[in-house]
Amino acid sequence: MKLIPLYHQVIIEKDLDEKKSNGGIILTGTAASKDINKGTIIAVGEGRLLPDGSLRPLGIKEGDRVIFSRYSEANKILDDGRTFIVATDSDIICKIQE
Repeated sequence: MKLIPLYHQVIIEKDLDEKKSNGGIILTGTAASKDINKGTIIAVGEGRLLPDGSLRPLGIKEGDRVIFSRYSEANKILDDGRTFIVATDSDIICKIQE
């Protein structure tokens, strides 16, 4: 399945939720959901549509690692064991530089 976002929408592949406690126990579900949402941008729309009809390019690109708002998970797509989030550019909190 190929996802193509429109305008200021982005597609984020969410990192796996597997977390470990300090003692090495693997946490899942609500025990693991206390962390910030991280992922990789896999597709970007053409830009935000401005009132004059022009498009303002987004400040992110495919391949960028980002932290995104927990509320953007309402638009979740599951495919072949991977989790994708359809979010707007304003749902992205920051880029991660590694």
